[in-house]
Amino acid sequence: MHYRFSPWNRLSLAVFSITALLMPVAMPAALAQSPFREMRQNRWSFWDNSRNNEPPVPSTPGGGRPGNRLGNGVCLLAPVQLPGVTTLWSDRPLFLWRGPVSRIEIANSEGQVIWDKTDWESPAENVYLQRYDGPALQPSVQYEWRIYQSPDEDTVGSNSRSVQGTATNDMQVAPAFIIPIQVLTRAERQQIAGELGALDVILDAEQVPVDQRSLNYVSFFAEKQLWADALRVAFTASPNAALQRYQEAVLETCDRS
Repeated sequence: MHYRFSPWNRLSLAVFSITALLMPVAMPAALAQSPFREMRQNRWSFWDNSRNNEPPVPSTPGGGRPGNRLGNGVCLLAPVQLPGVTTLWSDRPLFLWRGPVSRIEIANSEGQVIWDKTDWESPAENVYLQRYDGPALQPSVQYEWRIYQSPDEDTVGSNSRSVQGTATNDMQVAPAFIIPIQVLTRAERQQIAGELGALDVILDAEQVPVDQRSLNYVSFFAEKQLWADALRVAFTASPNAALQRYQEAVLETCDRS
């Protein structure tokens, strides 16, 4: 399945040391013998801040990091820029970046703008996020996330090209950056939804508190290299100490790009 990006080298996933926070509960026999037994055993090996591992972001075929710092002071974090098309599970993604941006848009495969925003949340200095609240993105359809900067900041980026007029008349310049994104096929989305349901059964059996489940979901998506979904969970879930360390580490990747 293409969402695993099998041509890439296996990533070094950071490890959240939260095992001690969970209550040891015996697993039902059916689950203990299921394919999710390995998931249950391995999901703790996600990120341990003491190991100084890199946070979970994708590598390129050569093993390096993609260029999420795109110039003009902008660093795109989610959806992250990947070779080809960035694949998503959620049909309502989260957009996360650092740096000066004046407008973001989603355009469909015909180049028509179906959603745009000019204001967004800023959870930290020079960090911005916006939840997509437009029409649900359709499976297997390629869209464009278009990022604009104000005229005094916008020197057309390497990913720019001419586009159709936007939803309003105040912005007719080309976007500074364009990130192609695509939701998984309907069958792939259903499979992952089923796996998430099975993971929830495991978490219920282990009596994992609600505020710690987000760590498991982040790990789940990162292990499938669905980075946009991993970061969507990480930056929208109720924060805890481990999740806050992870958020800080992800933001620091902009300084090392």
